[in-house]
Amino acid sequence: MHILCTPTVWTCIAQLPNLKAVHSPLFQGRFNNYAFDSSAWHGIGPPTLDTPFPSLRAIEMAVPSQLAAIVLGYYPLDGVRSLGLLLIDYKYNPPTEQSLIQIVTTCKCLHRLLLITPHFRLPVLKLPLSPELTHLVVCTDGVETIDNADLMYICSKMPNLEVLDLIPTQVCRNHPPGLTLEVIRSIAGICPRLERASLYIDMDISGIQFSFDDPPFPLNHPLSTLYFTPSQVLNRTEVAMYLCTLFQDPQRAPAIKAPKVSFRQQLGCWDGPHFHSTEQNPEEEWKCVGEIMDTLRRHAIASFQTRLAQNDAELKALREKLRLYTAVEHLMKGLPGV
Repeated sequence: MHILCTPTVWTCIAQLPNLKAVHSPLFQGRFNNYAFDSSAWHGIGPPTLDTPFPSLRAIEMAVPSQLAAIVLGYYPLDGVRSLGLLLIDYKYNPPTEQSLIQIVTTCKCLHRLLLITPHFRLPVLKLPLSPELTHLVVCTDGVETIDNADLMYICSKMPNLEVLDLIPTQVCRNHPPGLTLEVIRSIAGICPRLERASLYIDMDISGIQFSFDDPPFPLNHPLSTLYFTPSQVLNRTEVAMYLCTLFQDPQRAPAIKAPKVSFRQQLGCWDGPHFHSTEQNPEEEWKCVGEIMDTLRRHAIASFQTRLAQNDAELKALREKLRLYTAVEHLMKGLPGV
């Protein structure tokens, strides 16, 4: 049995005055639900404690959802600010929506929430996400079904969001993601504090109209990092051009990467998301996109902006001539005999 998830041990650690974090990762290469027996909790009420977990601020556990709901609900956890869970239920026996909601709402003052469900689809759109959340990291099946409107709905619940990661547990290239690059521009208005985003995005921009004179991403927005793992780049040059129109100032543009996804440090020996192999390594693909963006900024965009500035100067001169002509015409009309 997983010793931490027993009433006796949980009650013991609840009385530790300086316990700040509970870390219970997955130690086995394969999930074994028999190691997580919830029967020990049946019919047992928690002993009365004046101040359980007085200093606890963070919990990270690999555990079945049913047991997670029991353990997290055993004592009040209002002081917990960070909750990370690897829910190891299998697809043939997924948790109920009610138990998932119970898990998410148990800790009343969460700022950080990490949820990983390798074998079942987490109903992200139905989760009661707290407006106090600053970090939301979700790795689950079905992320590709989330579209631009869905993402805006999710973000609207969390005005203080600083980190947003929506990562698929597996990728099938026959089913492209619902998110498009256009959603990045929308994020600026609805997530004014967002610093990092990791999104699975459809990089086919053949249906998107854009120009170098489109309004850029706000320069005062704090977004500093964009992860596009495992988004596949179909046309590097077109994607680079679009991103250059979005982030026109290279000094204020976010770093754009596609790193390998791993949660080993937090939650143990789970192998992590499985992405079907492609002809190109995503990290190498996005490195090439970055190099093309640098070239565009040094040459094509600078030349375009110079011509645009010249056109603006010509337009201002023409407007000034028209203003002077109108003033002279009014003056002439006021003279006698004219």
